[in-house]
Amino acid sequence: MERLREAVENAINIEAKTEKHTGEERLGDYIEGLYIFDVNGLLVYSKNFNNNEVDPALVSGFFSAIQTFTNTMISERDMLQEITLQERKFIFKFISDSNLVVMISTRKNMEWASRQILDKISSDINYVLKNTNLTVKMLNSFLNIYVEKLLPHQIFNP
Repeated sequence: MERLREAVENAINIEAKTEKHTGEERLGDYIEGLYIFDVNGLLVYSKNFNNNEVDPALVSGFFSAIQTFTNTMISERDMLQEITLQERKFIFKFISDSNLVVMISTRKNMEWASRQILDKISSDINYVLKNTNLTVKMLNSFLNIYVEKLLPHQIFNP
């Protein structure tokens, strides 16, 4: 029941913010970190929204190791979807065509909005890789512009 109440409150808050865009909304209001890495743990892109001083390469390697461990223990190709802590969540989205994993870290009370942002990022990356000449190696430059300028505009000014 508590989760349902939080989800409804978050939906109302997001709707209110998107309807009354003040120019003050930031991605960091919804997600704490964005990490994109390949299935082997090689970091492709990272953006920290809360000034946490964690080495992004360690983050990608750590979560890739968890995925590998899970696959070894279960003997399946199930991809990690989320890790839940008391107040935080790590949510994953696998882009199969490019073997990339997009992961966001978020506060649990922002999960609903964070999932929408994760879906948007994953979809856009997949589209760009399929429909342009960009390769995974060139993705970092694109993502710097996309995350700083394009994505917030798409989310807060639909």
